[in-house]
Amino acid sequence: MINKETTLSKDVLYEGRILSLEKLTVRTDKGREAKREVVRHAPGVVILGRTEEGAMIFVEQFRSPLGKAIVELPAGKVEAGEDPLVCARREFQEETGYRAQSVTYLGKAYASPGYTDEVLYLYEAKGFTHEPIPADLEESFNLYEWTSAQVFEKIKDGTICDAKSLAALFLAGVCQHG
Repeated sequence: MINKETTLSKDVLYEGRILSLEKLTVRTDKGREAKREVVRHAPGVVILGRTEEGAMIFVEQFRSPLGKAIVELPAGKVEAGEDPLVCARREFQEETGYRAQSVTYLGKAYASPGYTDEVLYLYEAKGFTHEPIPADLEESFNLYEWTSAQVFEKIKDGTICDAKSLAALFLAGVCQHG
């Protein structure tokens, strides 16, 4: 049975606006010392928006770590002290220009627990009115609306390939095709 690791020491190597990097020395449940590198990251939200016709809304944006633009569901960072549901409503409206009448919690997922504590809160949004609000000036987006069949094809051909979008699509029942 795996119990837990005990942190013996912690060095903060970097502290930024949305993340920090720590180097830990731990004692494992087997009594051995080991090193761990941990990224502490602000929580995030992911929003699967569905139109009345059943199409799903995606955004394409440039992602610096990948060096290219990718297509994903609208998402964003939860501000300190902010309720994730409030963040989901705001981020969806900022990125798509649509205000959602209904936002339903689907679940949560850890981004990559082997090295980060980032948790993602996953939501489904419905019932839109076009009410653009000022977007983050550091971001720009292309919007796409795709049917379930198109989304499934975009997953198969690698157009939609980020884990947070795939998790939300799975929890909403979109990825049940064979």
